[in-house]
Amino acid sequence: MTVHIAVTRSADIYGPGKGPGGSYAHFYNPRSGAPRQHQYLDRRAAADLNGNARSISVEHAGLEGDRMTDTQLRNLAKIFAWAVIHCGVPNRIATVNDLRGLAWHRLGIDGNFGRFDRNDRTTWCRKQTGAVWSNSTGKLCPTDKFIRQIPTVYSKAQYWLKKWGGRPG
Repeated sequence: MTVHIAVTRSADIYGPGKGPGGSYAHFYNPRSGAPRQHQYLDRRAAADLNGNARSISVEHAGLEGDRMTDTQLRNLAKIFAWAVIHCGVPNRIATVNDLRGLAWHRLGIDGNFGRFDRNDRTTWCRKQTGAVWSNSTGKLCPTDKFIRQIPTVYSKAQYWLKKWGGRPG
């Protein structure tokens, strides 16, 4: 599952009437309220370029400098937990050596995000992973603040996995 930022604070980037099958990403997670599903999960969404066949993409409302809101954190944790239980997504945070699980778009983006540091996820990108998830060089998707919240999302997802009968990590 791949986390994105849409660089907007719109409540819905795809508009009314664009239900499953009519968008660039599988889900859109607004800053408040329920997430919106805009693509069937058994269909490719264009958000992850060459990673599309094996990815569930989740776009988020937000601008550079924003952090995910509490609502977004909860929504994303629930989507991830559901995907672990029902879609076979591995219950783990992606690494430079294994992109499965809870990932973020920058892992497949070419750019200079600072000197690579295995302990700083904001520096990880295509140079280390080899993934091609965008043709845009240097794209900050998602932002550093969003990436730093990935462990929080993962931790919150463990609660939902336990509650829904899945296997927490």
